[in-house]
Amino acid sequence: MTGCYAVNGVTSLLCIIPACSPFAPCPSPSSLVHWRPHKPSRFRPKTADAFARISCSTGPGEANFDKAPFENDVIAAVRYLKAHGAKSVSVVGGSFGGGAAGDASIKLSPGEIDRIVFLGAAPNLSAKKLKSRSLFIVAREDRNDSGARLPGIRAQYDRAPQPKELIVLDGSAHAQFLFQTDQSSRVMHEIVRFLSVP
Repeated sequence: MTGCYAVNGVTSLLCIIPACSPFAPCPSPSSLVHWRPHKPSRFRPKTADAFARISCSTGPGEANFDKAPFENDVIAAVRYLKAHGAKSVSVVGGSFGGGAAGDASIKLSPGEIDRIVFLGAAPNLSAKKLKSRSLFIVAREDRNDSGARLPGIRAQYDRAPQPKELIVLDGSAHAQFLFQTDQSSRVMHEIVRFLSVP
């Protein structure tokens, strides 16, 4: 699930907020509504819902969801935005969308993705090859069937090149569900701050 926003018509923000898996259908574009009230006025829609079903792509890996090359969708979206006038593209990715964003940064050339925000996520490939400024945000008690996510995310953070930041929040909310907690304002503040600094 994505939404694209432009800053002054030259910087684009691509949000990859997955809720699509073999076990959950893709959300509608209105599910991004929690982003809209928080985005600064200088962010305006550029290509609303152009990639509304990006996290539900089909093709190689379709038979095995865990092996699907979702980074190819991010690469296509970034190149689309660049081809349509974006001078800079930043990506906010939650859960496997963050993994896809990180893997896209690793596979793309330096400068194609300026910054990445990982929400409860990290690249699947080695983070030492990231080519983007990175902000990792994770809840301390965020868990999946394999256990706590924080140790794996911290390990990838440690491998990532500078500049990078890691913010560990109290609670257990995963990825975009951080916006449904009392940490919502802080998460949005940190994202906007990170995307806004020169």
